[in-house]
Amino acid sequence: MGVSSKVGDTLSATEIDLELGGDLSHIQLATRDIEPGVLEGEGTGLLDALEEQGIDLSGDAYFEWEVLPTEGWRLVKQSADGTGVNSTIHVTFAAPEPLSPGSWTVAEVFQHRGQWHYAGSRRNQTPREGRAARRRDLRLGWTLDRFTTRTGDYPVLRARLTNAGSETWYEHEEDQTVVVLAWLKRLDTGESLPSRHWLSYEPWQDHDKPLELAPGASIELPVRVMTNGANRLIPGTYEISGVISAVELWSLPGVLVVEKAPGKWFRRLLARIGWKRT
Repeated sequence: MGVSSKVGDTLSATEIDLELGGDLSHIQLATRDIEPGVLEGEGTGLLDALEEQGIDLSGDAYFEWEVLPTEGWRLVKQSADGTGVNSTIHVTFAAPEPLSPGSWTVAEVFQHRGQWHYAGSRRNQTPREGRAARRRDLRLGWTLDRFTTRTGDYPVLRARLTNAGSETWYEHEEDQTVVVLAWLKRLDTGESLPSRHWLSYEPWQDHDKPLELAPGASIELPVRVMTNGANRLIPGTYEISGVISAVELWSLPGVLVVEKAPGKWFRRLLARIGWKRT
């Protein structure tokens, strides 16, 4: 089954260190890390919960909410992406499932350019350990000090996930953690290159059961490069930033060197004498 993932811009080394820390007390509900205390109490009606936050949805959006529980709603998360007129505010609400004790319905709205929109909902969500706690002993690096490729070729990158803790690390069955997404930026100018921020993907073909990593153990992981036109990069040196989005684990910076490909006449000569790339 395919998965859609949205991740943000690459982080600096300082921000990576902060992300590796995080708040270990948070839990995850659906796609949001939240404080456990927000799930306590009785909650309120759905329309009352929206009104308390000053949220006015269109009539069509209210129709979408009619199939959700009517009581027990509370605000569990609010966040913002971007700044100024291009900023987007995300607000997440949750209510207990009436017929499934311990499970929750999660619904989200967002505001962009002054207009509120319904983003969708998820039913029967069970709270679990938060991302910060699940990644606290993990380190994400690269299999080589530097990778090389040529213009016209897609970079082939490999990441290394290591358990730096003293206990065996178990991947959560819902995580599909072993997908590493990567972005490139030029080292000489510091320019981040245009990239995709959404990706639909299938689970890693060799990943048929949740991953286990013993203390000190490592595993090599394939990498999906999110930078647009990664096979058309101009020659130069690029910094690689990678992330395992399921646990928001960012890598230390890697290096990619793009070399100029030989001209057509030279490639024909090499082909004639039987030369092959290695």
